[in-house]
Amino acid sequence: MRNIMKYGNLFVGIALCMADMQSANAESGIVLAGDDESQHSSYKYLGGIVSIDHPFAENGLLAKIWVDWLRYDYLASNAKIHANVAGLQLAAGYQWLRPEGSTVVSLGVGSYNTQLPAGVTSRQLGTLTGAVAGLDFTESLTPKTRFESILNYTDKSRDYWGRARFMTSTAGTWHLGPEIVAQGNPSYSAYRLGIAVTGIQLSEKAYLEGNTGYAKTAHIGGGAYAGISLMVPF
Repeated sequence: MRNIMKYGNLFVGIALCMADMQSANAESGIVLAGDDESQHSSYKYLGGIVSIDHPFAENGLLAKIWVDWLRYDYLASNAKIHANVAGLQLAAGYQWLRPEGSTVVSLGVGSYNTQLPAGVTSRQLGTLTGAVAGLDFTESLTPKTRFESILNYTDKSRDYWGRARFMTSTAGTWHLGPEIVAQGNPSYSAYRLGIAVTGIQLSEKAYLEGNTGYAKTAHIGGGAYAGISLMVPF
């Protein structure tokens, strides 16, 4: 089975939005919600990340709860199969903040329930529970540009997901730049090339992020993708 990995993994976006959340004076954490759509997948999520016994914009422990819903297509015996997945993650991490950037490492457990059409069998079918690990890293390159990266791994299915962005400060809190995404497992691979904009301030306590571009999945084809995320510090 060539599956689209559950790419809402561990602390997604923490490093990339940490600078924005510092400027927003987040005290305890952030709530995140989003939707990502492409020709062969749909991903929706809702989650919260909170600091443990320290201000959010300081070094220290983080805790996370995350729920997500994924629909994806894959090929089996020359037939396109539609799968639906519901997931729950609980994780803990530690963040190091530096004047020039931040690093977050995290470890937790994720449980995913995969539903397939009647008569379709797969090792992914049903509920899988296992460890998930993540590394987020951001680094300022110049006063107006920064490099952002995320790498996540799920041990049960051996799924990986990685993303890199080179962002440039524009008007106000906005950052704009190209992104590249690679994801897969031993039997599947895909990539994305696109552009992202972050730090769109909707109000004193709400920020928006968007991205769009081209997504290519092995053995199925390619097409456009687009995503939007809402971040609310508290």
